[in-house]
Amino acid sequence: MMRVFGNFWGTAVIAAIVATSFGGPLGAVEIAPDLKRKINVAGTQRMLSQRMAKAACFRSLGVGGADHVEVLANARTRFARALAGLRDGDTSLGTQPEDNPAVLAALDDVTARWQTYEAALDHAHEDRDALVLVAADSLPVLKASNDVVLALEASNVQDGVSQELARLINVSGRQRMLTQKAAKEFCLIAAGIDAEAQRMSLAQTVALFDRSLAGLLAGDDDMGLIGAPDDLIFLQLEHVGDLWGPLRSQFMRVVDGANPGPTALFTVSANIDTVLKAADEA
Repeated sequence: MMRVFGNFWGTAVIAAIVATSFGGPLGAVEIAPDLKRKINVAGTQRMLSQRMAKAACFRSLGVGGADHVEVLANARTRFARALAGLRDGDTSLGTQPEDNPAVLAALDDVTARWQTYEAALDHAHEDRDALVLVAADSLPVLKASNDVVLALEASNVQDGVSQELARLINVSGRQRMLTQKAAKEFCLIAAGIDAEAQRMSLAQTVALFDRSLAGLLAGDDDMGLIGAPDDLIFLQLEHVGDLWGPLRSQFMRVVDGANPGPTALFTVSANIDTVLKAADEA
């Protein structure tokens, strides 16, 4: 059965938010639950933008069978719903209508790019040219979705949300996206779609995941991270690293010039969402 990811904050992030509410290590003056939820939902949009391309690629190669059909359909539905919920509010997502001009402008950009991307997704499983378009269009949608996160994060000055907490939610959400982006790039290399550029991108994706994980664990001043604020988060992040390690080895072999074979493709397809699940709980 397909697992749905990113609907809720994981227990560790909730613990950090609760600690903040009582003047804990993140130290916000006041709490703005709607903004925190929106940063999380917008962060999930980044993940979904790459999840759709990953599923389309693996499906086109015949890896994973019906699972990727279901993953793609679910991700498309969730992306469209969350996009509307960020703008207009959605009680099930816990979001209120947006009124910040910078955030609304960023959402407009996502909407425009989503229309082109969605059209390419319709035919990617049967048309290599459409898969090439999916590979190309997934990146502008990712960038536009990230711009929404950054616009929301910037609005915390007015809303009184701890900058450390907003950054924690942002980077934690970005880790979920990076799992899907790495798997997408790995698959596109196997499909022979701009393989050398995908190798370079995969190297950057792995490096950012590694550095972000280290920063979430121990802090990183340049990334604005204070490190895991409690043992629960620290242990969960270590678990993420343990799950990531074997897949990282697969990715780095390809970065170094190998081509993904059937066994490697199956391994990544079958296991990458285990890392996603763990990151979703961190």
